[in-house]
Amino acid sequence: MAENKWFKFTEEDKKKLDAAFDALDLFNPNIQTTLDKIEAFNEKEKKLKEAETAIEQLPKGSPGYKKASLDKTIIENAEDNNEVSLSTSVSNAIVSGLIKIPYGWAQLTAEVKDAIGDDVPVDETNVAKLDAWFDQTVVGEMMKYSEEKARATGAGRITEFLTSMYGNWRAAGKPLMKFIDDPLILQKKGKAIADKLINAKKNGRYISPNSRNLKNAADKAKELNFGKRAKKWAAIAVGGGVTGALVSDTEDIGTWGDWLFEPGHYSALDRTERKTSSDDALRKLQNRLKLGGEMAFPISPFFYGIGKFGKWASKYGSTAAYSNKAAERWADRWIMKPFRARSDRPREIFRGVQRLEGKQSVARNMAQELNRRISYDYNNIFQATRKSAQAVDNPNLINDMLVNFMKSTPDVIKKGKIVFPGFKNEGGFAQALRKLGANQKDIDILLANLSKYRDNMNVFKNSILQGKNLNVAPAKFNEIMNDRFQNFLTTEYRILTDKGLGPISGYKITNQMVDEVADVFVRYAKSNQVTLSKANARDAAWDIANNVSLNPLTRTPEFVYPVQSIGADTATQLKNIAANITGGGKFKADKTGGLIQTKSDLEAFKKLFGAHQNAERVIINTMEDLGGIAARDNFYNAMKEASDLLISQGKRGLVYPNRLQAITAFKGAHNQAGLKNIIKSPNGLKLSANLAEEYYTSPMDGMFTNDVIAKALKFGDKLPLSGITKSLAYRYMFLIPKGLTQFGKTVLGPFTHGRNFTSGAVTTIATGNIFIPPTEMAKAISQAFRSLQPQTLYRITGNPKWLNTDASQAWYRFFLDEGMVNSSATYKEVMGIITDIERGGDFFNRAFKMFGNKMKKIAKTTEWAQDMYIAEDDIWKMTNFFGESYKLRRAWTNAVAKGIKNPATGKKYTNVDIPSDIEMYRTAAQTVRNTLPNYAYVSDFVKATRRSPLGNFVSWPAEIMRTTAHILQKGLNEIKDPVLARNGYERLVGLGIAYATIPPMLVEGVRGLYGITREQLQAMREMVAPWSVDSTLIPIRDEDGNYKYIDFSGAFFYDTVVNPVQSVISQAEIQNEKALIPDMMEGMVRGLDRLIEPFIGESIYYGLVADLFIRGGVDRDGRRVWNPEDDDIDKWIKGITHFSYTASPLSYPQLKRLYAAATDKTIRGRKYDIPNEMMGFFGGRPVQIYPLDVVNFAVADFVESERNQRKLITEDMFTGDPVTDRNFVLEQYWKANKKRLESMSALRRKVDAAITLGENPKKIYKEFYDRGKGNLYIQMMKNRFVPFSSDMKWAHEKAFEEQREKGLPNPLTGNSKILGIMEKILSKAQFLNNDYILNIEDFITKPATNNSSSLPTPPLGKTPMPAQMATNTMKKDPITNLTGTEEALLSPTEKVIAGRT
Repeated sequence: MAENKWFKFTEEDKKKLDAAFDALDLFNPNIQTTLDKIEAFNEKEKKLKEAETAIEQLPKGSPGYKKASLDKTIIENAEDNNEVSLSTSVSNAIVSGLIKIPYGWAQLTAEVKDAIGDDVPVDETNVAKLDAWFDQTVVGEMMKYSEEKARATGAGRITEFLTSMYGNWRAAGKPLMKFIDDPLILQKKGKAIADKLINAKKNGRYISPNSRNLKNAADKAKELNFGKRAKKWAAIAVGGGVTGALVSDTEDIGTWGDWLFEPGHYSALDRTERKTSSDDALRKLQNRLKLGGEMAFPISPFFYGIGKFGKWASKYGSTAAYSNKAAERWADRWIMKPFRARSDRPREIFRGVQRLEGKQSVARNMAQELNRRISYDYNNIFQATRKSAQAVDNPNLINDMLVNFMKSTPDVIKKGKIVFPGFKNEGGFAQALRKLGANQKDIDILLANLSKYRDNMNVFKNSILQGKNLNVAPAKFNEIMNDRFQNFLTTEYRILTDKGLGPISGYKITNQMVDEVADVFVRYAKSNQVTLSKANARDAAWDIANNVSLNPLTRTPEFVYPVQSIGADTATQLKNIAANITGGGKFKADKTGGLIQTKSDLEAFKKLFGAHQNAERVIINTMEDLGGIAARDNFYNAMKEASDLLISQGKRGLVYPNRLQAITAFKGAHNQAGLKNIIKSPNGLKLSANLAEEYYTSPMDGMFTNDVIAKALKFGDKLPLSGITKSLAYRYMFLIPKGLTQFGKTVLGPFTHGRNFTSGAVTTIATGNIFIPPTEMAKAISQAFRSLQPQTLYRITGNPKWLNTDASQAWYRFFLDEGMVNSSATYKEVMGIITDIERGGDFFNRAFKMFGNKMKKIAKTTEWAQDMYIAEDDIWKMTNFFGESYKLRRAWTNAVAKGIKNPATGKKYTNVDIPSDIEMYRTAAQTVRNTLPNYAYVSDFVKATRRSPLGNFVSWPAEIMRTTAHILQKGLNEIKDPVLARNGYERLVGLGIAYATIPPMLVEGVRGLYGITREQLQAMREMVAPWSVDSTLIPIRDEDGNYKYIDFSGAFFYDTVVNPVQSVISQAEIQNEKALIPDMMEGMVRGLDRLIEPFIGESIYYGLVADLFIRGGVDRDGRRVWNPEDDDIDKWIKGITHFSYTASPLSYPQLKRLYAAATDKTIRGRKYDIPNEMMGFFGGRPVQIYPLDVVNFAVADFVESERNQRKLITEDMFTGDPVTDRNFVLEQYWKANKKRLESMSALRRKVDAAITLGENPKKIYKEFYDRGKGNLYIQMMKNRFVPFSSDMKWAHEKAFEEQREKGLPNPLTGNSKILGIMEKILSKAQFLNNDYILNIEDFITKPATNNSSSLPTPPLGKTPMPAQMATNTMKKDPITNLTGTEEALLSPTEKVIAGRT
């Protein structure tokens, strides 16, 4: 061959290549460095090939043979020691992928020429010549060098493929798509239609909507629109198909068909080389067409469709429910609604509800803050006055004094506002406390805090006044609220608050209480000339006790009682005891003949209901009551304003003044009566704010809307699966255990708290806030800690000096108002289950009250753990908020300083344009809500899964997916804004670092630190627990050489999104000799399985129930809980132990290991050390790998699988029914061996991994030998498959007897020859970790078409080497009718049988 001119590089050539690499920023700009690398690589390859050739040709044991073997070992070891880094692999993948773009085109041209040309020897084809020529060029050498580096890692393989695909798309696919989708033709046709419409209007033929010209034009436009869409999809398909067909290395890349079908079938590639050059070229072209065909459909249209749907949903999602197109309405109902936070509610109402709940949280927080301060003062005074209280035998003395004093002075009206004038009897109250022993300092502090409490109450009252929805004057409203405070909100009723747990009552009713109410009924009946026995009266009293409820307006008990009056109009009457208390707090009797006539009658009912006054509850009740009314009023006003604004903008409003306007607004063309049903009430909406109707009317009362909006305004939405929570059995058999188990694993788990706090730090990176100056970040963290709840030091010491400052509390209340904090996805989901269990009170408080005062400390600890879990989530939300606020201020300050122009006006921004602080704070809060997990944004559909037996903490992965999308979307939007561009770039870079850099950087960095090769890391993956196989593993090796790993997925905040990608990369790396796309598909399936597992997997509790009662003592990973031969009592003990250990709260397994480490004890023979166990607090506990133990378990699993697979051969054969299908046993034998191949291959991988990690092969062999599998080990290490024996004598005898009785031939005897052939082929030609070489279609009997023998004989496969994947089928010799494999493997008799087919 002539000298290749490409070998000669001029200085100009070097400069060009130098510039190319400089642009790519992948290598050192000096091209000589790259050329040196290539030369060194080629030299290494040359020496390795020389050594391998010498080993093959020289006699074994000769000096030359020994030297060649040593040279080969040195070269290979040097290669191992110079392992390719991840960055090098990916960089080279881009280079290799770019080079393969034009090379793939050249290959396609050569293949076409070979296909239409004459047959020539393989080494003389156009493809062979192209390859030989290209290999000798520097670019070819560069590609070869880069390709090897690229394929050293799974990420490199995938990057190389994507680079080639994207390059082909940009260079050929996209231009072709644009050519097909030519807009000029459509433009001309569209202009013609427009001209037609204009002319029709000029000629007066465009007046009627029913005009024929209009109809014809509309039909033509519709037809043209449909044609345009069809053409667009066709263009996408053709462009994608061409992109796939142009890719180089088609057979290395593979297709989806390779994963789904047998080789060569459908879109699976045919990798069997043909004997002639033209046939082989046609085969290669056909493979290109298969890859291109899959890219044409469904891949390209699928991804294009996803993109189009996303854009459509973003633009029209808010109006899709009212679309005229059925497909869009269907998409809204079944695709978007279940997975969006607002469900089918309008966005305005969704956000309004969030703000309402935020304001309610603010009121609750204010109440809690005041209560903490007053409780501390109260406790100090209580301790000082305890002896005095004991002396008068009244332990509630101070409490009663405090309650009466708090409500002693009514509020007044001044200048149109409600104000607190100060306590009138402050001196007398203070003097009384001093006489009882309290000191003046404590009294002064208490009085100041009580005044603050009364002032804060009026903040909410004045807010209600400002809402202007009251039907009474301010003075009357103040009078009403004073009465509400003094007479109703200060009293609680234990029968309504101490509910206990379901059937277990928390409030104890005594016979004396019942008797006193019964006496009232007897007197009541007698006063109406009715005789009522004491027994019947007691029944009435018990009925009231069992059915009493709380009136939401008066906050007092109401009940239905039987009327005892001759001639009464009704048999029952509704009674509210608030009717017996006047505005001044005095008793008011019922009308003559009524139930309650005296003060003692009222006291009897109060005693039955457990009436009591508690200073702490007074503060909480009044603040939450007033805060709730004010929040509702604010919400109604905001929704009315939002509706008016939408209507003024020509959009669909929320409410309308009359029914007809509502019908018109909500109708769709498909349904003239309205898409959603308009509310049925003839008087329109009636919304409540917990005030009587005569006092309050909402701004939307009397207006009309549809049912969906009406329910949302009333908070009437129901989550899916709400019905099942009504079942008492379901609540107590599933919901309570599920909720308590998850609560124990999260809120009550010390190790979980550590991970919850530390893992959130990465959010500052993903959102780009890590790039703000360190001093600003320090300020953000400091301010976040100062604003944090639950004010931990105060909770521990009880000293108010550790309470947050007023400024810090103001920040936290702002965050609550914005719905930014107190929104932990995991915590809210768990507490949602608890809420579902029992309505009407706090579950844990009721549970602890049942056990008396001894449980108070546990109750306080549980409450503190809940607060801390929220705080660990809030700290990073607040830190990110302050970071976002800083970036917004920086952006606007810089915009003004740099003279950036407003794109809308063209004028430079000035200080006037800078948003106010509160605007920037609200923008920052909105950013945090959208970019950090927030339970308020979890869809109703996902929330509802908490009520099913399935799913574990489903809100968390749902929110990680949502926030990831929002971070990306916000970053892309910001970079388009000249003011916020820097923020956007920082956000996108931060997201890339968090997702694509941190996990691999940690793995590669630690791997390099400990000198662990990539092969050893892959071996470790074979050794880890099933749930960690696809996790991000950080490998470690201790000083004794033991391998350990940290499952980083448990500590990584964004693992939900990263893990599926990790699964794909891991699979591509493990199976690096197989085609890429099937490997990627396998990884995608595993990644998708892990992604959806939290949603559809067994909950912790249900999994334990399934272990014990459904799977019969076997857990979901196949481990036995008990031995089937155990006695029943032993099974129960082991079952209870398994349940208790797995469901245990307080991180019991972790604490048990930590205790063992501290006391130098062992658990199941294994020792633990304190540093490793302490790292578990941060989710980074190293787990040691015990290769021999893993192999031991793997052999045991194989033996059990072997037993089950052997049963497959004769499965359903000995059922008593005749076996008439003679193919039955062949199919079963084929199936059993296929499963056995999978099991043996998996076992071989475990053994190889153990050896790679340094385990002694002799010890491994002993594990096999001890189970009678020594020979299996020997064959397996030769990579040979050991099939099941076809000589099944016991089965022959049994089948013979059963079939003879039925007058049928023995199916085993009739197929014995075929079974023998199948066994022989498998034993000699099947290799482990290769595709199954037998095709059942080659063995089963076909319907006979003549009298010739119907015995089938398979076309046997080409024998592969262990490292190959062989599914090849050779052509038969026309004389013997046998393949080359059959000639080599079959005996003379078997050849005769095979030759007859």
